[in-house]
Amino acid sequence: MDMYFWGNVAQVLGSCTLVYAYFPQIYRLFRSKDAEGMNLQFWTILTIGLCCIAINLTISDVNLFIQGTQWFNVLLAFIVLVLSITYKRNKKAHAH
Repeated sequence: MDMYFWGNVAQVLGSCTLVYAYFPQIYRLFRSKDAEGMNLQFWTILTIGLCCIAINLTISDVNLFIQGTQWFNVLLAFIVLVLSITYKRNKKAHAH
């Protein structure tokens, strides 16, 4: 087994771990409809940063699996951001 094989193994494990990490947060947001404690600046910066990396991977014609997992990370971070914004706005609207 060469380094390319181990690199692919690391990519799969890393991608699966990152993708899995979003699901508890998304589930909590959907279930509670409350974004209390969510830092919108963090999620905005994270989403933009992930998107920039994904764009670079696409321009650089990196392996499609790697591109796909990065774009999936962008999508999941964007979902968390949108849910957080939506639920924070809803809370403010109901507070007035």
